[in-house]
Formats: sequence, structure tokens, C-alpha cells
Amino acid sequence: MSSAAFYTEMAAVVTELLTEFGAAMTINRTTGESTDPVTFVVTPGTDTTLSPLGLIKPYSDAQIDGSLIQIGDRMIILDSPAGEPLLTDTITTDTDNWPIVSIKSVKPDDATAVVYFCQVRK
Repeated sequence: MSSAAFYTEMAAVVTELLTEFGAAMTINRTTGESTDPVTFVVTPGTDTTLSPLGLIKPYSDAQIDGSLIQIGDRMIILDSPAGEPLLTDTITTDTDNWPIVSIKSVKPDDATAVVYFCQVRK
């Protein structure tokens, strides 16, 4: 089995676990917004949504340092088939919108994403 096939299989395991223990989430993305530098007129961007599976969990007290990780921050674990989250995205859970603060991806071969860990903050 090639390493790429192994990582794809691991991504499938992540999706399987999030199917059982997680929930459907929505990544909201706006791209292409621009401002004319002369007239300052804003041209709106295009809204896109992605639909990954995810699991939201609080950080432990030991992880909260008051700077990088603050009280109220959450970690959202996302599967990879829906696409890669960006720092400019927000993630919608049941009723809450969470702006993304940081993203850590597991890409052992720099090509195949296995899972994403997003730090989010209200």
C-alpha cells in the first residue's frame, strides 16, 4: 500500500469516527470582495459553504494560557473531504457562528489532508 493510499484510508477513518461521534457543520466563506481605491466603493464577494463533519470541544484549563488560547475558545475537529478551512472562514454549529483563530492540519505527505483542528473564538 502506498503512503498516499494509507493517508486516504486514515482520512476515511476520521470521517467514520466523526459520523458516529460528531455532527454536520457548515464552513462559511466569502471570497472576492474588493474596494475601489479611488471611489472606496465595495464590491461584494461571493458566498460559499462547505459541509464537513466535525466535533466541537472545549480546551482544558491547562491549555488556556490567556493569550494564544483564551477562556471560551473551542477546538473544532473537521474531516477533510469537504475541503480545507481558511482563517477567513467561520464555522457554524447548531446555532453558533465561530470565527477561526488558527488551523492545524495533519498532512503527513504534504498533499493528503487527514484531519483539521480549528481553534475558534466568539
